[in-house]
Order: sequence, then C-alpha cells, then structure tokens
Amino acid sequence: MPARQTSASPSSRSAAACTRSTPPTPAASALDVANRSTRDETPIIQYPCKPGGSDANQRFRIVADGGDRVLIKTFAGKCFDVKGASTANGAPLIQYRCKAPGGNANQRFRIVA
Repeated sequence: MPARQTSASPSSRSAAACTRSTPPTPAASALDVANRSTRDETPIIQYPCKPGGSDANQRFRIVADGGDRVLIKTFAGKCFDVKGASTANGAPLIQYRCKAPGGNANQRFRIVA
C-alpha cells in the first residue's frame, strides 16, 4: 500500500495533520492507529480527523530506509506493516515492531505522486 507524496524529502519528516471539515467528508479522514493502542498488530484505520492534529495516533514519521523506500513510524515507535506480508489487494495495514533497516518488504513503502 503506497503512501502519498509530499513536497518534503523523505529523509525523516512528520506527516502533516489533516484539517476537519463540516460536514465530514472522506477527505476529512486521516490514518489512525485504532484506539490509540501501542500493541503490535493494531489496525491502521481511516478515522475522522482530530482538530489541529491533536491525537498523536494520527501523526506519523516518515523515515528513509534506502533507495526510494521509507518506513512510516507511529506514535508508539512501531512501523506500518502490511499484515502477514500479504500482496493481496485490500490487505490490512497494522502497526508492528520495526524490523532491521532494509528488512521486511512489508514495512517498506515508496512515496509516489
């Protein structure tokens, strides 16, 4: 599941928080670590934006991991992970302890436009 591109380089940056719109629309949703959990295998879900990016579980760090790949780290210090290293469309995205740099492909993402 590729991440969306931003104008900054992917060396290490925080993803910008979204803004809330009224009435809520799909564009007013954010990626969210479900229930603010710090546990492995917690789902990454779509959830309404919190005002001003106030919830840490909707803010992520993008960290270079060699070449054109990045890790996306959660507030809990874990990484986005495609569950079970699945390559199927619609595979769930979870947070999981980060693997060694250059490790599992299911934790490495490419930023595309």
